[in-house]
Amino acid sequence: SGLPSVSVAITGTSASGSGFFDPGSDPGGPGFARRITSTVSGGVTVTGVTFTDPTHLTLTLDTTAASSGPKNVTITNPDGQAAIGSGILTVNPGPAQPAASNNGPVCAGGTLQLTASAIPGATYSWTGPNGFTSSQQNPAIAGASTAAAGTYSVRATVGGCISPAGTTAATIIANQGACNDGNACTTGETCTGGVCGGGSVSTPVEVNDSVALSDNGGVTTISWTDPPGTYSVYRGTRTDGSPWSFNQTCLAPRIGTSSATDSGNPPALTVFFYLVTRVDACGESIPGRDSNGTPEPNPSPCP
Repeated sequence: SGLPSVSVAITGTSASGSGFFDPGSDPGGPGFARRITSTVSGGVTVTGVTFTDPTHLTLTLDTTAASSGPKNVTITNPDGQAAIGSGILTVNPGPAQPAASNNGPVCAGGTLQLTASAIPGATYSWTGPNGFTSSQQNPAIAGASTAAAGTYSVRATVGGCISPAGTTAATIIANQGACNDGNACTTGETCTGGVCGGGSVSTPVEVNDSVALSDNGGVTTISWTDPPGTYSVYRGTRTDGSPWSFNQTCLAPRIGTSSATDSGNPPALTVFFYLVTRVDACGESIPGRDSNGTPEPNPSPCP
């Protein structure tokens, strides 16, 4: 099954002098109104009948819509006499349609990998853009150019039966074109020399200016109003009259709440200050910015 064109030889036995008959194509003439014809049951379409002699002819069949199993064949002569062969033709089930895929989008100059699902005992036939053909199950196109972009088709053949085509669409990105290296923490990647890269690392957005302090019996609560997430809290010390310096150390590492507490007391003539950062899979946000918008340092990041 599944074949758009297959030839089948039919052999009959003459009975009482009758047999297959066809008047021919009448070359140069108007042609005959009636010719030998045939039908086959079970979704098989007869696309051609070739007369050989009274006991032999060849049928050309389309089995793409055929069910599997035994089929009845009817041969009808131009005079209306018909011969029926019950179950004389068997349509075998063809192999399943292979599932096709590829590793695109691929940067121009990289390797386009085509993949077909495994079908026991099958051979494979690929076709695609730019005249591509392959008999491998999983062919690779090294140094793929933009001409390799498009739809690829693969068929599996088992025991002479051909499967429906599986297809996959491949994308090839031109040099300097925007791409995605698969890293959620980078942005702005481009294709260069077959490789996607050159993006900038995207760190978490810094915590807003909602950090507030409150004191309750010597315990300081540091709180903020940013959306739920993971945060680290730092405590620094500044001595009265001394220049400002970022000397903070980790107070509460990677907490899942929007507040932290500190029961420590600053030494005489000193004050504590607190900074909060956001933490995610891409790293840690900066602790803040100065009046000029310059990111503030974080000398001792929380583990």
